[in-house]
Amino acid sequence: MNQREAFLSNHPKTGQDDFRTPAYVLRGIEALTTSSITHDGACSEENALAEPFNVFGDEPLPDGSLLFINPPWDTPNVEAFVKAASALMTSRNSCVFLLPNKLSEVRWVNEINSHFSHIIMLGGRIDFSGPHSVKAGASRWGCFLGILGQGECVFDSVTLRWMKELPE
Repeated sequence: MNQREAFLSNHPKTGQDDFRTPAYVLRGIEALTTSSITHDGACSEENALAEPFNVFGDEPLPDGSLLFINPPWDTPNVEAFVKAASALMTSRNSCVFLLPNKLSEVRWVNEINSHFSHIIMLGGRIDFSGPHSVKAGASRWGCFLGILGQGECVFDSVTLRWMKELPE
């Protein structure tokens, strides 16, 4: 299964799969992790932000990788992407998710949150781009960055204004 097929097969509710993460969010992730994003785990060929990587495939994530995943935001898909990416993690690579703030929903508490070692709340709402986004339309959800890892979870917060002020 190629990257696009994997993405679309795990996004059954709509064909509208092209909500692009703004460049300022990517710069913020790279500043927070002090690493460059090397792979995109939820993309099609048209909207890849880095080298596409199929988290549902059999290939291991290369050492030294920073995998970024902005999956479809419905709970079953988030759960599938988080569990698939968690199975790929080693101490030699990292994974950051951009997700809606549904942290207190029961299924998230029981199935998703425990996979993160660091949760960074984003102050503000993200304006996504792409063919299905509305003009100047902010997401209806607040967002957070979830960094996969072991151990007790650390909570932080940053503002989108801080991300927007980072140099390009």
